[in-house]
Amino acid sequence: MNSPESLDSQPLEALIIGAGISGICIGRQLLQAGFKRIAIIEKSNDVSGTWLENSYPGCGCDVPAMLYSYSFAMKKDWTRKYALQPELLEYFRDCAEKFGLYPYLRLGQTVTQADWSDAEKLWLVKLQSGETLKTRVLISAVGQLNRPSIPSLPGMDSFQGPSFHSARWPKDFDPAGKRIAVIGSGASAIQIIPELAKTAAHTYVIQRSPNYIAPRNDHFYSSAARFLFKTVPGLAQLYRQYLFWSHEYLIYLYRKGSNWNRGFRSELVRKMRSRLPKALWRTVIPKYPAGCKRVLLSDNYLQSLSKENVTLCPEGAQGLTAEGVQLSDQTVPVDAVVYATGFESHPFLKSLQVTGREGALLSEAWAERPKTYYGIATEAFPNLFMLYGPNTNLGHNTIIAMIESQSGLITQCLQAMQRKQAQSMEVKSDAIARYDAQLQENLSRLVWTEKCGNWYTDQTGHIVNNWSGTVTSYRRQTKQLREEDFQFS
Repeated sequence: MNSPESLDSQPLEALIIGAGISGICIGRQLLQAGFKRIAIIEKSNDVSGTWLENSYPGCGCDVPAMLYSYSFAMKKDWTRKYALQPELLEYFRDCAEKFGLYPYLRLGQTVTQADWSDAEKLWLVKLQSGETLKTRVLISAVGQLNRPSIPSLPGMDSFQGPSFHSARWPKDFDPAGKRIAVIGSGASAIQIIPELAKTAAHTYVIQRSPNYIAPRNDHFYSSAARFLFKTVPGLAQLYRQYLFWSHEYLIYLYRKGSNWNRGFRSELVRKMRSRLPKALWRTVIPKYPAGCKRVLLSDNYLQSLSKENVTLCPEGAQGLTAEGVQLSDQTVPVDAVVYATGFESHPFLKSLQVTGREGALLSEAWAERPKTYYGIATEAFPNLFMLYGPNTNLGHNTIIAMIESQSGLITQCLQAMQRKQAQSMEVKSDAIARYDAQLQENLSRLVWTEKCGNWYTDQTGHIVNNWSGTVTSYRRQTKQLREEDFQFS
């Protein structure tokens, strides 16, 4: 098998940025399709992306593990319904090894700039090391949630204790006996706080805004169940299909102003009240429509708020002092501060300067909002493809299903270029316009457009992260490449 090191004298067929879930998927697809002159550039020292970078206490997935895995590489012996970070990391590492991707990886390297050469019909990709690689096709697999977002609070630099983002959790940090402030109450926070409450002297939950939280109903699989999944033909696949369709219908609960959505909220409120003391109902249960922000899953977060060594601070942090966190009416002394404040979900490809045809800058082209073709391609940037790009995130099902569809379509693009002996392909403006018009119409019907401060919405008020329908509809629309939507040259 060729490795990218042996291909320095000729352009790559494809260069993939990122070796997370998307990079592993498209790498496997391209190799299987016969594209061997590829390289995968990864800034970290190993594969797996999110599950390599996040290792905080309680870190795990909020999608069932049997569904949060590749359909073509099912793991049938997951230890529990919702896998934790170590098991997920092991799975994606194993996949990269099984797919034969490690020889194509360039680990610990960062792409800083990508320029399209109109003359050569190639992408010139610059690395932080100063090296420049030439590639016919450039594929972004950097994901949406990998740039930690830390709020700018007065006095942050004056705090004397350790402070860090949840995605940068120090391996040597021991919470035992410490007073800890967790700023944030979102997806990471609700996993961290119950774990801290076990050993920390006191945990302060600094909540900016509440979230709907449903029971996760997590459990370990029995040895008998794992044995049956591995040995009974089709059983694991059948269970995966059950999980898929039980999640797929949830998108209909997000219809704005619908009885479905009102009923969804009523059920969430009922379940939250059953796990909270009445004194916390007003501050912990949201008033905005259910689903406007991602509905979180936890079996123990709400209960942890009632522990003697946990204090909810619903007014948010006003700033930091040398010794603690300043609230609206007091300063709470703490030994450490954890920023469980999520990620910068847009602008897309912020850390990378991308220059397309005739000097077009991607940052300028998307200054108002990103307009793409199914999240994988955009006008004026030939041979540039994206995975988990704009408007391809989900609020109801497994993102891996979307990534598989995108990988399949991108592979078809490379095959079409090869078949036509074309040096470049670029999506047509009218194809983008048709797709975007339908996308915006569909998005307007969903609760994500309500004002709740979700991370899907950009500064212009547009939903730029989420897909507007079912996974099934996306699969259907991207199953076969429509060559008439592209210009080949």
